[in-house]
Amino acid sequence: MKVIICKPTNFEVDFQVNPKLDKRLKIDKTKVFGEYVGLRTVLKDLGFEVIEINQEPNMPNMVYVGDWGFLHEDTFFVAKFKKTPRRKESKYAKNLIERMGFKTTTTPNRDYFSGADLTKSKDKYYFGWGKRTAVKSQDHLEKFLNTTLIDFKITDHIYNHLNKCLGPIDDNNVVYYPDAFNMIEHAKVCYHFPNPIAVTDEDAKLYATSFIKIEDKILVPKGISEELHTSLLGLGLDIIELKVDEYVKGGQGLKSLCLFL
Repeated sequence: MKVIICKPTNFEVDFQVNPKLDKRLKIDKTKVFGEYVGLRTVLKDLGFEVIEINQEPNMPNMVYVGDWGFLHEDTFFVAKFKKTPRRKESKYAKNLIERMGFKTTTTPNRDYFSGADLTKSKDKYYFGWGKRTAVKSQDHLEKFLNTTLIDFKITDHIYNHLNKCLGPIDDNNVVYYPDAFNMIEHAKVCYHFPNPIAVTDEDAKLYATSFIKIEDKILVPKGISEELHTSLLGLGLDIIELKVDEYVKGGQGLKSLCLFL
C-alpha cells in the first residue's frame, strides 16, 4: 500500500483559489510541519509505504495531493482544475504518476474535475459537481470506471467540494453537513444512506467529513465534537485524531492531504 504526501515547505493560503477564505489567515510554518510529521507517522504506523514529495515554490496548494485524482486498476485519472493557479499541479501529477509506471487520462476540453469531488465506499462511487467540477465530467468518469455514479449537486460557496460536506463510511452510514445541501440534495443523502450522521457547524469548519477510513480505523481532524466522536465509536470504528488546523486554513481537509495508490 502506497500513499503520496507533500512536504508543506511553501504552503500558503491562496486567495486566488478560494476568495471565501479569511484574508487575515497566515500559515504557521512550525505548526504545519508538526501536523505533517504527525500525519506521516500515523500512515507509516498503519503499514503504508509513504512517498514524500517536495512542494514546488510556485504551487501553494500542492499539499492537497488528494485532489489530484485517483487510481483505477493501472490508470490514474488526473484532475483538471477549474482554478488557474492549480492547473500546474495537474501537469506535475501527470508526470509524477507516469514516472511511477502508471498510465494516465483525464477529462476532455473544459470539463473540469477535482479529485475532491469523487469518493468511493466499497463498490459505490459518489460524485459532486456544480462548483469546482463540471457535471459533464460524470459521463467521462462513468465510462472510465464502467459504473454509475451517485451524484450530488454542490451549491455552497465554502463547502464547495464533495469531501468537504459528505463522507461515506459504508453503504449505510455517512457523515455529512446538512447546511451545505439544498432541499433536493439533502433528500438524496437520506435516500442513499439509511443512517446519515449530521455534523455541527464547528465540525464542518474542521472539514470533519474529509476523513480517511482504513478498514476499521478512521482518521479525523482533532477537535471533532463529542456527538460525532460518539457516533463513530458506535459504528465500531477505531478513531485516530490528527491535528490539521493549519491545513484547514487553506480550505481543504484531511482527506485531501493523501493520495493513495
